[in-house]
Amino acid sequence: MIPVNPALRGAIVDGERSYDRLVDIPKDASVGFVDVFRRGEYLDAVVDDTIAAGIKAMWFQLDLGNIAAAERAEAAGMRVVWDRCTAIELRRLDRT
Repeated sequence: MIPVNPALRGAIVDGERSYDRLVDIPKDASVGFVDVFRRGEYLDAVVDDTIAAGIKAMWFQLDLGNIAAAERAEAAGMRVVWDRCTAIELRRLDRT
């Protein structure tokens, strides 16, 4: 996990350096997907940043409220998980 949060300004979180934006993550870092925990009004900018960073998948958490941003990410060729919680899905998958 690579933390991205401009309020952290390079702080170390769980042993990982945080970045202001997705495009600031070094190109040699492997980013499987972006797990978004931002309110819906910020998702357009997150989609723009994800596209610019060349990341191929996004996960929009529960009730983020910007369907247009998710559709735009899909139209850009990204795989998108919409309106689901990673913790809930991991627990569900672990039961099988």
